[in-house]
Amino acid sequence: MAGKCNEGCFCPKDTFLQDGKCVLADECQCMFNGEVKAFGDAWKNLDTCQNCECLEKGEVFCVSVICDKCSKKEQMVFDEGACCPRCVEDWVSADPAEHTDVPLSSDLTISCSSLVPANTVDWFFSNDDGATWTEIDRNVNRMTYTIKTISAENDGLYKCEARKNRRTDDAIISVKAAEKAATCPVPTLKNGVTTPPRGELEVGDSVQFKCKKGYKITVTKKGVCKPDGSINALGVCVPVTKKKKG
Repeated sequence: MAGKCNEGCFCPKDTFLQDGKCVLADECQCMFNGEVKAFGDAWKNLDTCQNCECLEKGEVFCVSVICDKCSKKEQMVFDEGACCPRCVEDWVSADPAEHTDVPLSSDLTISCSSLVPANTVDWFFSNDDGATWTEIDRNVNRMTYTIKTISAENDGLYKCEARKNRRTDDAIISVKAAEKAATCPVPTLKNGVTTPPRGELEVGDSVQFKCKKGYKITVTKKGVCKPDGSINALGVCVPVTKKKKG
């Protein structure tokens, strides 16, 4: 590969034009991306993924970059602009890796992420701190899993296991539901009354809503105490609109 030196029309025989001067071949320097390289300089050409060196007489010599081989446990991760992949052993992660005080009866979506697109993903559950694992039956092969209607039975560890290029890695997520509430406080109803009028409701018990004269009930006439200590729905009293006589 030729450097910056070019045989000029006005230079004596066996000399070359460099930086406006006629120089001998042995004095020629190399040029790379507008930068002058001296004899013996070495650099990496990221555009072509080559290691280059400036030789005598301004000649540039390049060879392809030799990348390290990854072990059987490592995954090759290609970063943008890099000539060689990174060799990563822990390529699956969970963020967050812990969910605590998850509201009872709610849905919780847990997820893992992978530095490379996984071919297959399986989920497992353990309620004995990882001593044994049970595979979770799913219809979709994804890095996310949704636990429906959370209860204390869902407390434990969840593991997502990903496979790619005959390599396997996993991440573990812990889940802990909120403590079950013993009772729910009877709510107050503006412009209305409740039955019972005050006190606490046991989980599963209901409260009735009734509006005062001149108001009507909307949303619901009855609320039920949920395991998380809240009422599933609250009645609302709105004024009754009288129709004008025509």
